[in-house]
Amino acid sequence: MGKIAVGTRIFGLDEVPVGFARGVALRAWIPIAIGFVPVIGRAFSFIDILFIFRSDRRCLHDIIAGTQVLQVVPAPTAKIET
Repeated sequence: MGKIAVGTRIFGLDEVPVGFARGVALRAWIPIAIGFVPVIGRAFSFIDILFIFRSDRRCLHDIIAGTQVLQVVPAPTAKIET
């Protein structure tokens, strides 16, 4: 729902929308499973977040799944009527 609110979607590197396997299983379930491993899980979660600061702005879970998040429509803006 958050991606819909800001007008972004998950695509493969070829800019084709991803299916369930890549969009959920690889991007979410694998990192969650790694997160349960003592010590390694915490390090992985921290490193995953830090990857957003790379030039391509892809987190570690995006690299694992071969995905990217792209802007598809302008984010909605608040309109104040007077």
